[in-house]
Amino acid sequence: MIKIEAGVELAELMTTAQVAREYGYTRGGIVVAVRRGNLRAVGKLPAKNGAWLFARADVAAWAAQSGRHGGRTVYGAGS
Repeated sequence: MIKIEAGVELAELMTTAQVAREYGYTRGGIVVAVRRGNLRAVGKLPAKNGAWLFARADVAAWAAQSGRHGGRTVYGAGS
């Protein structure tokens, strides 16, 4: 069973791999951001190695704060 935070639409969800691909991070980098509390996962797919699930708006805000947008570094962002 997949548990997702209330109020999050299924169409708004991104997996760890999608976030990494769209924003130019590694999957490991995404996991580190989650563990540090910098990026909030709204759910996780079942299985030991199940992908984290993220709300698209949360990812966009985190990426902007990190200076990333669509795989490109945006210099001066968040400084």
